[in-house]
Amino acid sequence: MAIVKEVLLNFDKIVFSFFQKLQCPCLDCVLVWPSRIGDVLPLLSILVALILIFDRIQVYRKIAMIVTGILLTDWATILLKLLFQRERPYFFAEQVHGFFCKFPAYSLPSGHASVAFATAFLLNHLYPKKMWWTYIVAAWIAVSRAYVGAHYPSDILAGIILGIGCAALVCKVMPLKNSQDHTSKL
Repeated sequence: MAIVKEVLLNFDKIVFSFFQKLQCPCLDCVLVWPSRIGDVLPLLSILVALILIFDRIQVYRKIAMIVTGILLTDWATILLKLLFQRERPYFFAEQVHGFFCKFPAYSLPSGHASVAFATAFLLNHLYPKKMWWTYIVAAWIAVSRAYVGAHYPSDILAGIILGIGCAALVCKVMPLKNSQDHTSKL
């Protein structure tokens, strides 16, 4: 187990260093602000408002699925961070350039990546063939977390797996009444 942990940490450091070397004003404009899109409360507020405005079929059930999926993902992320207690990359190396204040929270798994991918999964489940692009946004958010110096790649990968897993569980436990009913304008 120690060998796997060492190999993973070496991989993380190599890929993380790659992202740190990429930093430049041009990429900063593209990769810094998406890092904020994965914040839970603004995201939930926007999604609930959009569903209320644009959807007419099983609206409250869909909102319940979105809220449950995102909150479950967020809470699972917090619990795993407390369990693993992995320090963020900027605590290991002085040369790490971070864009935000140094948060005392742990880094494994990435909360922004988990919430972004949970959201993409849920939206694709609720609105098939219409929300494929949300996976691109989720990947953009996930990559931005390494770019801004907040997470190692394995933190992000763990967040992606956790987010999709939590969202899939919610979709299984809270199915829509009729799978053909969940098409709408969104």
